[in-house]
Amino acid sequence: MNPVGVIFNWFFFLQKRNYKIKVLVEEYRKFGRIKKGIKMNKKVTKIDLVNEIYNKTEVSKKDVAIVVDAFLSELKESLANESNIELRGFGTFELSYRKESDSARNPKTGEKVKVESHYVAKFRPGKELKESLMKIKHNDE
Repeated sequence: MNPVGVIFNWFFFLQKRNYKIKVLVEEYRKFGRIKKGIKMNKKVTKIDLVNEIYNKTEVSKKDVAIVVDAFLSELKESLANESNIELRGFGTFELSYRKESDSARNPKTGEKVKVESHYVAKFRPGKELKESLMKIKHNDE
């Protein structure tokens, strides 16, 4: 199944349980500014995401974990199949080709290392994500 299909299945899965998707999206747009949500300046792990979705839905924690795992697995598989993944309002995961290099160094030993050409995953934030991040005030301000 392609990434779009996985996302639609995930949304329908939550809608079947009478949960309003718009509420979830709005709360995560505020990312870190939710009173009972994930705090700012904290590394967010997969289990943190599962717990937050579980707390905001009537879906069991096991089902939420299955959906999150399936979603992440589909992202990895799609990238491995050389597909770009576009999530409207969030961003795009895409492949970027890196040429081989003789000038790389091992940070521990300082030894020169030859790096073969390969692909890496890149993330480009979407317009809505960029706009919501622009509203975050830094502690120095």
